[in-house]
Amino acid sequence: MQHLYRGEAWPLEEVLKRKAEIEAAGLIWSVVESIPVHNSIKLRTGSFRQFTEAWKDSLAATAKAGIKIVCYTLCLGWTGLGRIYAGGCPAPDLRCASTEPIFAAYDLFLLQRPSAEQDYPAERIAAARARYEAMPETGRDDLERTIIAGLPGAEASYTRTALLSLLSEYKSITGGELRAHLIAFFAGGRARRRGAGRPSRIHPDDPPWSLFGLPRVVSTAEDVRAILAGVDSPANGLTFCVGSYGARADNDLLAMVKEFAPRIISRISGR
Repeated sequence: MQHLYRGEAWPLEEVLKRKAEIEAAGLIWSVVESIPVHNSIKLRTGSFRQFTEAWKDSLAATAKAGIKIVCYTLCLGWTGLGRIYAGGCPAPDLRCASTEPIFAAYDLFLLQRPSAEQDYPAERIAAARARYEAMPETGRDDLERTIIAGLPGAEASYTRTALLSLLSEYKSITGGELRAHLIAFFAGGRARRRGAGRPSRIHPDDPPWSLFGLPRVVSTAEDVRAILAGVDSPANGLTFCVGSYGARADNDLLAMVKEFAPRIISRISGR
């Protein structure tokens, strides 16, 4: 549903059309990943109630289409950076150490985010400067397109100016406030009468650390405990992406699976 990615409701006819395309290929559509969560909902500002209602309408449409499980993410800041700048990593993305100076180079010297230097140690800034200065102009353009032309965790495509404007909106929000907004959204947004009590599963932050100075609230076992306790319902669960959680050395994945097993979805089976 890439053409409906700005927080608007998914009409039932569009959902059924996509379902028919999937079934025509011999597949079954049982899990949606993801119905986008508009930035106003994350910030609880402006028209967040309107966009929450639109999210509930999308939830209702997928329920009527027979889709069993809905996944969603609060994350802003996913990026495909590693696909071109991985430098030989076997599973290239931001988890690769060789990509980190390149992301910092963009943040510090192309985007020029205010106070960005406070988020990086001196050695990272030096490495980022060296990578930036060695990068041809075309490489800098490619880097910007890769990072912000369509952040998968966002509902819009961004220019440099638009991204800076968006980041300024998050400047004063804390991780605790963002988590509280998430819990309030899930508690009100799942709407049993519209979603038929179906499970919704939250995807972890990807990567599970801050990008652009943004707070992260779905990155650790402690985060998960807070989210599941905030809405203590079997319908409130996890999309357990091992690639995201496993990018942090302090996450014990086996222990997390054992602890949270009743609230984890298998993406393959849809259970």
